[in-house]
Parts: sequence; structure tokens; C-alpha cells
Amino acid sequence: MCAVLKCYTILNINTTLLKDKIEQYKITQSIKEDKSNHEDKKPIEEADNIIDYFNKELKRLDECYH
Repeated sequence: MCAVLKCYTILNINTTLLKDKIEQYKITQSIKEDKSNHEDKKPIEEADNIIDYFNKELKRLDECYH
């Protein structure tokens, strides 16, 4: 669609329908991307487990060197 719009622009042909379709497509893709990013997030419990693991490792290393 973008290539067709570029051709229309070069030929000085005004088309609001094509521009509207491209804008609608951009919005749809943005919504899909936002939804995908939201679904890929890890739960807080997993983050807490990782923090706990590294805190334990830090304590263990601290004990080894003191």
C-alpha cells in the first residue's frame, strides 16, 4: 500500500481512501504490537525469584571471601 501511495504522490494523484487505509493499518499494527509486548511480560513472582536467587548468591560469595 505504501508503494502505491508513493506512486500516487509522484503522479500527483490525491487519494484519501488509500491514505486512510494505510493509517488504519498502522494503528492496527501498533495495537497488535502493544498487545504482544504486554503478553510477553513476566509475572512479578518470577522477578522476585530471580532477585532472591542473586541475593543468596551474593551472600554466599560474601561469606566465601570473608
